[in-house]
Amino acid sequence: MSTSLLLLIIALIGFIAFLAGRARSFARSGGKLASLHSLPGYHGSYVAIWAMLPALLLLAVWLIAAPIYIDYTVRSSLPEPVQNQGAATVQLALGQVKSVAAGFERLSADELAAIENGSTNMREVLASKGVALAGEGEPYMVQSAQQFNAMRQYSRWLMSAVVLLVSVAGGLYAIRNIDVRFRAAIGWSASCSARSSSPRP
Repeated sequence: MSTSLLLLIIALIGFIAFLAGRARSFARSGGKLASLHSLPGYHGSYVAIWAMLPALLLLAVWLIAAPIYIDYTVRSSLPEPVQNQGAATVQLALGQVKSVAAGFERLSADELAAIENGSTNMREVLASKGVALAGEGEPYMVQSAQQFNAMRQYSRWLMSAVVLLVSVAGGLYAIRNIDVRFRAAIGWSASCSARSSSPRP
């Protein structure tokens, strides 16, 4: 799932959470708005914030940390002779691996199979797809590029699942907190502490 689509889904969950929070406050008040400490709109906003903000923070951290971890893992898996040539050479090799990985995503299954079994020139095939390599491309780059793509795809799938789960869980948690005496109007973080000190009817 792309990041833009994930953001759109989080926004949709936030909107649904807002409506659910507002409806919950109406239900808890028994139709008597005067009994609510905060207006229904504040309750809806509180639930929407819980449904969106933790998920967005997690998404931001994931988008920063995942590429660093993937690069580190792929770099560590490079052949020992390459790693023994120094940091500059390793970084150059990693850059080529990432270029190969980007090129692999543009290839058909037959073209990829031909590169894997060595029956075609990898550099020429990738060049035909608009991916230029600085060198001829070493055999180890094929496996490293496939590892890079596999890790990135898995990370993207796991990120989507976890972020959406956090979004839904945050909304459900906030809905459970709504009560006639709940101080949703004083803000998200402050309302959390007010929730613990406000007696339930």
